[in-house]
Amino acid sequence: MVRYTTFESLFYLSLNKSLCYSVLKDINVKNRAEDLNALIKEFAPEIKTWTPKPGAVLDLSLALRDSTSSEPITDPPAGTKIYKDSYEFDLYLDELNSAISCEIFKHQSWIQFYYTWAGFRNYNLVVRVIETDDDFEPVSGGYDYLVDFLDLSFPTTTPKREHSYVELKNRIGVMRYTVLHGRLWDDLYIGYQNRISRDPDIYHHKFWNHFQAELPLSRPDWDQFLQQIPAIQEPDIPQESRAWDYCVVA
Repeated sequence: MVRYTTFESLFYLSLNKSLCYSVLKDINVKNRAEDLNALIKEFAPEIKTWTPKPGAVLDLSLALRDSTSSEPITDPPAGTKIYKDSYEFDLYLDELNSAISCEIFKHQSWIQFYYTWAGFRNYNLVVRVIETDDDFEPVSGGYDYLVDFLDLSFPTTTPKREHSYVELKNRIGVMRYTVLHGRLWDDLYIGYQNRISRDPDIYHHKFWNHFQAELPLSRPDWDQFLQQIPAIQEPDIPQESRAWDYCVVA
């Protein structure tokens, strides 16, 4: 018995965060779960499918006992609401953007600290990272830097030797939140949060696999980082009102 649960078609592109939003809606067409289920039933009736909807139930114990029975599947009543009318985007955007003003980003040395923590090197690849706004334009005060992963250095210009080059334009809130919490880089490219170009046009599996699956389990020790660098002279602000405190200790 083979059973499939179709879920990809339930994803819905909703938040208009960039000028390419309408293009994405046109080209990123998603099939309907019902259509896929009907197609599978027509060509492979021995395969049972199930579409997870609000109120639907799949009883695996019953399904494993009798693969031909429809009893394991309980569908919701007809007309059950599937998609929300509105989404609380600010709840998530505020969380991401809270990282932008964190104190660690007042010190350029966070770059070396972070990539040393990440632990990827001995690979002939130079990556340029540019912090951008929602339309992937560089932001005032944002970072624009190079990382040479052959020797894990941070040059101001691209090396003269032959090397592969990747350029990442990352939305500043998502990039800094990912760095701050030591999250996998899936967060950067899932959800259309960046733009990537490369020369030559080669996919660097070793690089991407490291940053999406092999980062350390513990996030960077930013408290230690701040203790290692000279304090930046700040206005006389009460401790409880400093926005970056949350970023460091959360």
